[in-house]
Amino acid sequence: MNDYPKNWKEISFRIKQQNNFTCERCKTFYGLINSSALHVHHFDNNKANIEDWNLACLCHKCHTEVQNYTRLEDDLMQTKFLFFKLCEPAEWEKLIITFVKLIEKANKR
Repeated sequence: MNDYPKNWKEISFRIKQQNNFTCERCKTFYGLINSSALHVHHFDNNKANIEDWNLACLCHKCHTEVQNYTRLEDDLMQTKFLFFKLCEPAEWEKLIITFVKLIEKANKR
């Protein structure tokens, strides 16, 4: 199912143009001719949310890295909530320390 709005091509082009066809993360300039190498990322992963604050102009490499990091964070959060449901409150402190260590390890990748 395609959740993008019908005018996504125009919105995507506008975001790339507003950022001078430059990746907002690594600052690599692609220009109009190579603008297809740029993607427009949704911070909240909701393709229907086309508010400017939710959109970022990223090159393919940066977009992939941001998406992978987001998935990793989502996985950690889902696991965290599952454990909180299963653990007694007295065990929460140990659990929080464990998750902080996991997040620090993930950030080092």
